[in-house]
Amino acid sequence: VALMQKLYGESKIKLRIYNAVYGPGEPAEKLLKDGPVLDAYDRHFTTRTIKVIFDGSLGSRSAALLALYSDAQTYGLLTQKETDLRPMFREALKRGIQVETHAIGDRANRRILDLYEEAFKAVPAGDRKVKEPRWRVEHAQILSPSDIPRFAKLHVIASMQPSHAISDLFFAPSRLGEKRLAGAYAWQSLLKSGAIVTAGSDAPVERGEPMIEFYAAVARKSKDGFSDANW
Repeated sequence: VALMQKLYGESKIKLRIYNAVYGPGEPAEKLLKDGPVLDAYDRHFTTRTIKVIFDGSLGSRSAALLALYSDAQTYGLLTQKETDLRPMFREALKRGIQVETHAIGDRANRRILDLYEEAFKAVPAGDRKVKEPRWRVEHAQILSPSDIPRFAKLHVIASMQPSHAISDLFFAPSRLGEKRLAGAYAWQSLLKSGAIVTAGSDAPVERGEPMIEFYAAVARKSKDGFSDANW
């Protein structure tokens, strides 16, 4: 953050940046203590978000699943202690700080929705600095069908990356099995349930080309036109 502010001050950055800091930990604690930076440098720079990494990835079999992987004897893993997240989430609501949480597996998504819901109940709208906090789940890749309606109910944004559906096309069926694919990359089901779905690129993990994201969202096929029968 300090480096970006220095470069803005020297007029070396022209981009608009909506910045997040990682949490739990010192950067998040500082943001909660000092409060957000809003529309600095002629409305070009904002920092008011905490980024939480809650599980791993599907490719490495470290995304946290409710049941065993179909091709390995593992459930994946959660990467944060819930006892560390609860007080941070409540303070974020009181201080007007947005939270975005990386969650890929269905277990990670369920638990983060549970934790968000706990925080929303513990800090009702009248006690928040921002009444509608617009918290997000980043990726929301694998969802239990019963959890899909919870995004709209809780007003949690599903921040998804369409290219994941075609990058993972070649290994997700073997990782998950046919039944769990019903809740995988489920932006249409989320939209129909009333949820807000945003689409990003996940660059530099993905290529970051907007046309690939549009194509993946609509066609749901690889760039060569391939799509699995259950996809």
